[in-house]
Amino acid sequence: MAVSEEGDQQIFVGLWRSNKVIVFSSSGLTELKTITLTGIKDGDWVFELGVMGAAHTLCVRMNLGCKALVYNTNGDVHTERLTAMNKTGTESIAVSSELMMVLWAGGLFIGGTLITAHHIPSLIEGGRHSSLADRDGGRHIVACFKIDESTIIRIKDNRLITVHDDTGEVKVYGKEDIFSLPTLFPALSSTINETEVTKLANYFKITSSSQSITNIRTLVQHLTNAGSITPQNIIQLIRACRDLELQDAARILSIYQSEKIHGLLFSEKELRKKLLASKEENGRNADLTQEMDQTREELDQTRETLEKTTDNLHQAELKSAQESKALEEVLQRTKQALEEKKKTITSLEMREKSLEGGRYSLEKELENTNQSL
Repeated sequence: MAVSEEGDQQIFVGLWRSNKVIVFSSSGLTELKTITLTGIKDGDWVFELGVMGAAHTLCVRMNLGCKALVYNTNGDVHTERLTAMNKTGTESIAVSSELMMVLWAGGLFIGGTLITAHHIPSLIEGGRHSSLADRDGGRHIVACFKIDESTIIRIKDNRLITVHDDTGEVKVYGKEDIFSLPTLFPALSSTINETEVTKLANYFKITSSSQSITNIRTLVQHLTNAGSITPQNIIQLIRACRDLELQDAARILSIYQSEKIHGLLFSEKELRKKLLASKEENGRNADLTQEMDQTREELDQTRETLEKTTDNLHQAELKSAQESKALEEVLQRTKQALEEKKKTITSLEMREKSLEGGRYSLEKELENTNQSL
């Protein structure tokens, strides 16, 4: 299954053990049409499917023979098969812009796997059933690079994602990192011979005394060191190839430059997204700062109120203590007065008893006197 990313978004589904591809609308999943792929043998079917460009060019990898083919939306073959320099089968495909990335099977490099980038418009220009890889040494191959051993490749958000289906290991490569000037050398070497390299050296006025220029690799290295080109800008080299009528080389270099520009635009888009997210975050931070300021102000008011309440409570406690002390003094004086009154009462009672005793004595004495008389 694949989803078109340009033009009207549509979903393409290849049927198992069939030469049919069903096309659905992305909204509502309405079935739009059925594409019958030509040139497919009985028992073979689409194993991987990619959709490229607004024209919805189909890039497919077949189950049998691991062939990679390119179709138009009528089901007609643009090219029967793609092959690498050593004619091995395809392991996986992935689509990016005008390029189809092909992962090749068969242990092409010790400790790694070969990926080639094919320029699909160049294949289509060759006409129906044109096997450019066999006819002209793979001039549609614009780049070759090695990755860690993998069995499945996909491209998402300008990144190459690889998966090893035995171990499940997933790796992500920045396409701008792996699609570099050295990856062009295999394709450029097949289009520029030693004589043409010398012509290019003369075009840039490179003397033999300054550096030995023997192939396209050493030429590119010299131009990079001299500042004539950079990994992101090879316009001068493209212009030189066009002026010297090295059209195939100019085409490969132009495709590379286009991919680099696409990568820079993507990076700019990503940076703009991050900037917008940062501005939104700053806005949220500003709202949070305002909220914090309001909370701080409310906290200050609460603290001031608490301080006033504490002061009032302290004053009340002090007043209460003072009143309590005064009351205690009054009670103490009252207690002392009661003690004094108690002492007075006791003294009076004792005096009363004494008088009572005296009265009894007088009465007794009076009684005795009366008896004597």
